[in-house]
Amino acid sequence: EIRKQMKSERLAKAVPVTDWLASERSRVVRGSFSPEVVKMYRAAINLSEEFADEYRAFWQLPDSFSFPEPEEEDINNG
Repeated sequence: EIRKQMKSERLAKAVPVTDWLASERSRVVRGSFSPEVVKMYRAAINLSEEFADEYRAFWQLPDSFSFPEPEEEDINNG
């Protein structure tokens, strides 16, 4: 009975995968990650064309997509 209740509670909070992917894709496009994560993705995209191609394909991004370089002000402040 407890298992059924727990499953029911999880299902009530569940988000369809398509909705989750759309939300996450939006975060990727905006670069809405911590600065360290953006820096990591930027470096990986710049260092590996294979990674860049796979990342862009997975998130359905244009071939030109990259995370913007930080502004000089951002570099000096962090």
